[in-house]
This record gives sequence, structure tokens and C-alpha cells, in this order.
Amino acid sequence: MSENFLCTLENLLNEFYDASSNNTRKQQIEVELQGLSKYPKAWEYCVQLLQHTKSQYSQWWALTTLEDVVCWSWERIDSSNRNNLRQFMYEKCVSISGTAPSYIITKYIKVFVSIGIRQWSQDSFFFEQIMKLVNSNNNVIGITMLLVLSEELNRPRHDLTSNQFLTCKKLLHDSVNVILSTIISLLEGLLSDKDKRHPTPHSSPGSNPPVSPRPGSPLALCSTSPLHSGSNHSDLSTSGNNELLTRLLQQPHNTKTLLSLDEAGTKTGEAALKCLAHLLSWVPISEVVTPGLISTIFVFAKQGSPEIATHAMSCINETVGRNRVPNHLEEFILHLFHQTLQLLAKASEEEPGNLDKGYNKKFVEFLNLFVSGHLRRVESNASFPILDFLSLLFKFTFNQTDLDLFYDSLDVCSCWVDFLISLQGYMSPDGTVERYGNALQQLTELLLCKVRFATNGNEVALIEHDTEGLSDGEHTEWDLFIGKTTQLLSKVIELCPITISDVIIRLYTEHCEGLYQIQSYMVIQGNDVFVTDVTKETLVTMLRDVGTVTHMAQLVQASLTGDNFNTRTPIAQTLLYHTMKCIEIAKRVIAADLINDPEIQKAFCDIFVNNVYILTMFSQWFVEYGHQPDHGTQYVAMVTTVLDSVLPSINNQESYRLQQAILELLHKFVLVLRPDFLTSISSVQQLYTLALQHTFLYSPQHLISTLNKTLTLGLVLPWQLKNDEQQQWDRRTEQFEQFVQGIFSDILKIKVTDVDTDVKLLQLREIITRDINCLCDVVACIAHRENKSKQVVCKAVKPVLSYIIQLLPNLQKEDTVFEAVLHFTTILCDGLRVQLGAQFLQELVGLCLKLFSTQRSAEKGLIIVEKFIALLTSVVKEPSSTYKSFTNDVISITLNELWPYVEKKHMLSMPYYALLHAIMDFYWDYFYPRNSRVRITRDSCAQEECFVKIFQLYGESFLSTDFNLIKQNLIALIDLNDKHDLFDKSLFHYSLKVNFVTVFFELLFSGRAALISEDVEEIIFALVQSHPQNCYIAPLSSYFNKILPSSVAPILIDSLKISTDFTSFKLNLRDVISDAKYYLHQNVS
Repeated sequence: MSENFLCTLENLLNEFYDASSNNTRKQQIEVELQGLSKYPKAWEYCVQLLQHTKSQYSQWWALTTLEDVVCWSWERIDSSNRNNLRQFMYEKCVSISGTAPSYIITKYIKVFVSIGIRQWSQDSFFFEQIMKLVNSNNNVIGITMLLVLSEELNRPRHDLTSNQFLTCKKLLHDSVNVILSTIISLLEGLLSDKDKRHPTPHSSPGSNPPVSPRPGSPLALCSTSPLHSGSNHSDLSTSGNNELLTRLLQQPHNTKTLLSLDEAGTKTGEAALKCLAHLLSWVPISEVVTPGLISTIFVFAKQGSPEIATHAMSCINETVGRNRVPNHLEEFILHLFHQTLQLLAKASEEEPGNLDKGYNKKFVEFLNLFVSGHLRRVESNASFPILDFLSLLFKFTFNQTDLDLFYDSLDVCSCWVDFLISLQGYMSPDGTVERYGNALQQLTELLLCKVRFATNGNEVALIEHDTEGLSDGEHTEWDLFIGKTTQLLSKVIELCPITISDVIIRLYTEHCEGLYQIQSYMVIQGNDVFVTDVTKETLVTMLRDVGTVTHMAQLVQASLTGDNFNTRTPIAQTLLYHTMKCIEIAKRVIAADLINDPEIQKAFCDIFVNNVYILTMFSQWFVEYGHQPDHGTQYVAMVTTVLDSVLPSINNQESYRLQQAILELLHKFVLVLRPDFLTSISSVQQLYTLALQHTFLYSPQHLISTLNKTLTLGLVLPWQLKNDEQQQWDRRTEQFEQFVQGIFSDILKIKVTDVDTDVKLLQLREIITRDINCLCDVVACIAHRENKSKQVVCKAVKPVLSYIIQLLPNLQKEDTVFEAVLHFTTILCDGLRVQLGAQFLQELVGLCLKLFSTQRSAEKGLIIVEKFIALLTSVVKEPSSTYKSFTNDVISITLNELWPYVEKKHMLSMPYYALLHAIMDFYWDYFYPRNSRVRITRDSCAQEECFVKIFQLYGESFLSTDFNLIKQNLIALIDLNDKHDLFDKSLFHYSLKVNFVTVFFELLFSGRAALISEDVEEIIFALVQSHPQNCYIAPLSSYFNKILPSSVAPILIDSLKISTDFTSFKLNLRDVISDAKYYLHQNVS
């Protein structure tokens, strides 16, 4: 290759990466470079280029081209040149070490390893070269080669046949002990060098530190309760374990300093630990991991630089995460736990933010793996100071200032609580859960400290809580923060309901009394409210703390009801008193709109909302209170007072959360309390009036829906504490009919002539859709309720339904209206099928089918088609014979009208195929009649054309790139085979099976279903078992003959094996696919 050519190539590459080159020119250069890389002697040009160039662009291009040649054109290089190329790459790796950028060095190594892998089975010199480097002064390059070798032989490869790959992997497995012992020796050598430079007693990696107690030993990390000063938590440590913990945590002073390594030692340590981490991800842990190795790694994790410590943590996580324990179980677990305590103690003593973030994440990952995988093995052993571990864990968790790391650490605590919940009741005869009472209380107090300004103001102030710019239902960072802590606190309460609830109730009472003091200092001047002697910032933080603690107080229900009801009634009444008083204070400020400051106004709104949720939580307590003798009058007064106090605030259109909380309270009362006096409460009566007047119209639709459902249930659900004779169904039916007539009065005034033109229909569209959606709410809420409630609703709404049916032919002209009609018809079929009767529903469904069919395809909106598919699915799944007369129409519309639309729009595929599945499942007798006058055998299909068409559509779906659709349809086919022996039917076998086997093989070959590949393999196995030669060997032989040259295809065909057990079949299939990809790439290259 001439110097001119090299210069030209370098100039091309420099021009390609130059920022001034436009895309057109870059495309031209790219074409030229690709042409060069495909040249038969390209690898020789690359070698010459690498010998002369210093340009990183040129080196990268040459190395990429060489890698491609080695992977796909290796056979075209003669044997002598292969060895020369390997030696050249080896020498370049060594010579550029420390001078070239790391990505260039790694690329050289990768090409060298790719060459060596192909020669390893015939020549071990490749591996000997690497090990020689590892034991030399240039060991970082050798270690990196081992890492790349490990990576390359533990990932899917299509540049090797399955036999070549397995041979190389076996060679690597056979060399694991040599590799590991060498890496470990290097690491231990680094520690020995350190000890020689800084001699200290007992500094060997595996030795235990001496027992030398000192003042301030971290036996009680949380010396005082976050909530009550002077409450010492040292009792979390068992007295018998104090000496052990002291010995474990008491370290020589030098262990708190970083390892003193020179630059070469640091690079060696980083490379060795990185390589070791990858090795530990696949080697047999039980054979290679020893307490000595664990000790060595933990030393680097505790004393290494941030980079070294992070790689050490990766090694630990690979070991712990595989959840495999060596044969010497007790010794290993004991050692692991002791090392964990030391590491956790060191991390807990660090100032927040001092730990490297990468190391911190690895450490939290380690804690999670340890608690989830190994805590069960050690927690019941008396020699393990488990309570001290928890103290350290809590301190580490609540020291976190980064929110993401705090959440991850909180997940570790949550994992421990989940473990205790799993023990509770049936795995703790020794009172395991009970002995953690103090730890659970400490965790509770720490959680309550973390979320309040009074105890954690600096951190809390930084969490974003401004809702400006957020739509209804979106959450702030503060919402996530509170949600995470509340979720954990709710689990803790499940374990210790009384103790933990008392802590929360006590704190809630203190904050309520603080709110009363704030109220006493309020001064009203004009339209403003001032609080004397308190700054705005202080006021806001105080109010927000009240709202936060109120939010937590919603969790205490379990301590007030059930077996605790009688003994805890005074506490519940006190809690109820504070809740109502807080609501009155907040309501007065909100309703009067006295405070112009939005931050203070929002804080009062949060207090109101969270106290309303406490009342919602009280619903079960009210039920139990009402069941008590002589409580009837007080019960009525309580419920009336609560609703009259809260419901009027629903008119506040400014706060979505406030309206939502009030509606949830009423809905809960209606479902749980079911009081017979509900409609006599004045505030409830006003709410019915609002609904009749559609005053709530401008609230979010789902709130309107909740209101409609709640008011309906309030009238039609059976009352609590009343027998059947006392339910007054006649009077309530009349009441509900009046309510329905009122709420649908607008649509009942519309005449057919009012909607006989598009213009008139457009004008009335809003009223019609509003009332139809309201009707959906009314019917949906009783779909799964008592039969009597359904009868009441049916009697009231049937006249409205009949009226809408008269309007239907005209309503289908407007998409929005027709969408609502289809949705409403689906709800009716589900909710009032029996009550409305078969004839009525047949008329309605038949009319919808007719109207849908008369629309031209181009006019059908996406939502209309979606709603219609949902309606057909509901019709198909109906178990009775109500809609059997529609079977032909349903199948015809599905195949002839819906499919062309779905195929053209490339949308709604999943609901459409769900409909097909329902048709095949519920209409199976339509295709294979059980009792037919037609003379057909049991295995003969009565509707062959439809049957074949449906499964051809299924076959097309597996050519899709939509993973969710593939998964759904795979499950559907398995379901149909399990229920109806689909794969054994003659029609399926002779007309469809071979095509399905081919499609599924192509699916595996393409990798489009990698996440469910075993499911695909399993369905292929099920398909081919009856006739493997015709259904497996023959179609795949044909497939290979199409995609591969005639010289290669027979090799693959011969490798196909017929196995009767799934495991052997699966492994052979995977090897065949791997080899097919290899030969295909070879053919293309």
C-alpha cells in the first residue's frame, strides 16, 4: 500500500469527522469507506495503516474493519497470516499501553481476543500469552484481555458455530481456577505492598481486628428518639452481642484511610476487580468463593479509592446477588455478615454527600441483595447481632440526602419489613416479630422525622412541591417523597398496629394543638390574614408539617377497629374531635378566601384534604360504632355532622384535590355505612340538587362520574342494620325514578326531528353525550351489586333507554355521540343483562350492528371502532343464548369490516385479536358442533373457511414487531389448545400447522420475541410432537434451503434432532438457530 493511499484514506476519515462536512459529503465518504472495507485484501491494508498512522480516526476504522474480517471472513485468511495477524495485534496491545486512549486499546484487545478464540482449540499459545502478560509489569493489559475474553464467551455470538462456541467456553471454564488464583494473588499482593509501606498489627486481609473497646463505640447509633428527647435506643442491641459487635466494628485507625497505592497499583487494582466482578457473574460460586476472598474484596470496598471501592462492591454484589451459598455455609454466611457490619458501620459514619455516588449506589444495591437473599439465613441465629445491623442500616438510610439513593435505601428497609410480615403468625413460634418492636418504633420515628420541617427542614425545603403547571392527577416530587415513606409506614403498622399508631396519634395531636395556637394568633385586616409574631416562612413550614402528619394519621385505622374497638374508642373519639376541629379551621380560611398568599392557601387546603381522608378512614369505625347498643342516636348525629361539615366545600371549583377527597369520603360512606338516613341529611340533599342541575359540569369527567355513581348507590344499595322488610324498596324505587327523570330531563325533551340533520345533532351533541355518559355511570356502578338494586335501576332507566333507541338511527351520524352509544350498550350488556331481558338487548345490539355496518369505512373514527370491538367482545363472551342469533353477523363484521380497518390503520391490533380469541373460545361449538344434524365427524370443522381465515390472521400477527401483541396472541393460542385441543384438529394440522411452525421459527431467528423465547420454543414443541418429520424437519429444511447456499443448508438440516423431552428439544433448537445465523452472516459477508 503506497503512502499516497494511506494519506488519502486518512484525509477521507478526517474529512468525515470534520464538523464542516455536510451530510451529503459524509454519505459519499461512507460509501467509499464501506467499499474499501469489503475489498478482499482489506485486512492487509488495515495492518499497514495501523503500522504507520497515529490518527485515532484511522485506527478506529482499521480496527473495526479488522474485527469484521475476523468475525465473518476468517476462513479467507491463510493459516500463516492468521498467526502473524494475532502476533501483530498482541504486540500493538503491549506497545500502546498507557499512551493510546482507552477505547483504542480496548478495540485492539477485542480484535486480538476474537482471533485467539478461533485458534484456542488448536493452539493454547493465545491463552499463555495473556497469562504471561498478567504476571508481568504490564499486567493491566493482560487483565483487560481476560475481561474481554470472559465477556466475549458469555454473550450470544453469531460469528461462531454452536460447536465452536461451546468448545471455547469449555476451555475458558477449564482455565477459571488459574485465572481466579492469578487475579486474587494480584489483589492480595497489592494489600501486602500496602502493609509493607504502612505496617500495622493484624493487617492481613483475612484476620480479625483485636478486641479494643473505646469510648463512643457505635452500639446505639440513634442515641435519642427523634420525637422524644432522652429516649435511648441502645436496647436495639442485645446485651449478649455487644462484645461481638464491638469486636466487629472496632477497627485499627489505618482502615479508615484510603489504601496507599501508587498509580500502577491503582490501575492494577481497578482492572483486577473489574475482571473479577465479571468472572463472579458466571463462575460456579460454590467452588471458588471463600471467606478469604470475601475478606480481600471487602478490604478494597472499605479502604479503596472511590473507583476501586465501586469495582469491589460490584464483586460483592455479583457474589451475593446470585444467592448461591458455598458448601461451607455457616462459615461463609458468618463471614459475610461480619464483613457487612463493618462496611455498613464505615458507610454510616460518613458525612452525607462524602461517599462517592457510584459507590453509594453499589452499596445500596448490595444491602438490598443481602437483606432480600441472606437475612432469612442469619436473623434467627443468636450469634448474629441483627438488631445492631438494623441500627446501622437505619442510620445509613436516613443520612442519605440524595432522594434517589434515599428511596433505594428505603426499599432495603421495606424489604426487611416484608420479611417480618412473612414471618408473622406462622413462622415465629419464638416471638421473632415481637423482638423487633423497638426497631420498628425507631424506624417509625425516623420516618416521621425525615418528612417534617421541624426535624429535617434543610432537606425537606429542597423537595419540589409546587403544583403550578401540573394537570389534575399529576404528582410532584413531594408527593413521591411522602408516598414512599407512607408506603413503608403502612407496612410497619401492619406488624405493630397499637404501638406505631400511638406514636402517630401522639404526634398528630401535638400538631393539631399547634394549629389551634396558630388560629389564636390570626388577625384579619380587610382581605388579608396575618399571624402575629410569626414570619410567613415559619407559618408555611408549620402548616405543611400539620398537613404531613395528618397524611400519616390516615394509617391508624387498624388500631381502632376490630378487636381493638372497645378498648380504643376513647382514643378514636379524641382523634375524631381533632380531625373535625382542623377541618373547621381550614374550611373557614378556604371558604372565606381570606389569604391571598397561594402558598399559605395551599397549605390550609392540604390540611383540609388530609383530614377529610382521615374521616374516610373512619368509615369502618363508624360502622362498628353504629352496631353498638344504645349508640343509634349518637351514630346518626356523628355521621350527619361529618357530612354537613365537609360536603358544602365541594363547590370549590379551584381545588381538584379537595373535590376528589370529598367525593371519596361520600362514596366510602355510601358503600360501607349504607345509612338509611343518608338522603335526609341536608348537605346530601343539596348534592342531589347539584347533580340534577348539572352544576358540577365543569369538574374533571372522572369526578362527575364518581358523583353520579355515588348518588345512585346512595339510593339503591340495601341499608345497613335493616332487614328486608325494613328496606322500603317501593319508596326508594320511586325516589330513584324521580332522580333519573330529573337528571335525564334534557335528553328526554329531544325529539327525533330535533336530530334529523347534522346541524341540529351538532347543536345537541354536548347534552346527548353528557346524559349518555351519565347513564353509563348509573348502570356501571350496580353491575356487580345485589339483584334488588339492579331491579330498581332497571325500572327507572328503561324508559330513558327506549327513548335513546328511538334516536339511535340519527345519533350514529355524529362520532362523539355514537362512541358514547356503543360504550353505553357494552355497559348495559354487562350490568343489566338479566333485568332488561333478551328481547330488549337483542334489539339494541342488533341496531348497533346494523348502524355500524351502514357506515362507510372511511367515516369510522378510531374510537368508534375501538368501542365497537369492545361491544362485540362483550356480546361474544355472553354465556347465555341471548346473542346466539348474532353469531354469523359478529364473525362476518369481524373478518370483513373490522380487519380491513385495523390492517389499514395499523392500530387497535390488540383489542381486535382479543375479540378473535373470544370468538374462537366462546363460539367453539359454532366451528365444531357437539350435536349437529349435519353428518360430520367429531374432528370435522363446520366452518372451515372462517376457521382458516382466523388462524391465518393469527399467523400474520407473529410477523409483527409489536412484542405485546405477539405475547398476547401466543398466550391465546396456548389457551385455545389447552381448552379445545386446537393443535390436534385435522383442519389445523393439514392447513395451518406447518405455516405456524415456520412463522414461530422465524420469530426466534429474528430475535423479535427474545423475552418470551422459551414460550415460543414450547409452542413449537407442542405443535410438532404428533408428526415431527412433516411438521418440523420438512418445513425447516425448506426454510434453510431458501435462505442458505446449497453447500451449507444440508449441515443444518442434519443437525435437526427430534426429541421427546422439551429440554433436549429446546437446546438443539437454540444451537440450530445460532448456527443458522452464523452461516447466514458468512454467506452475506
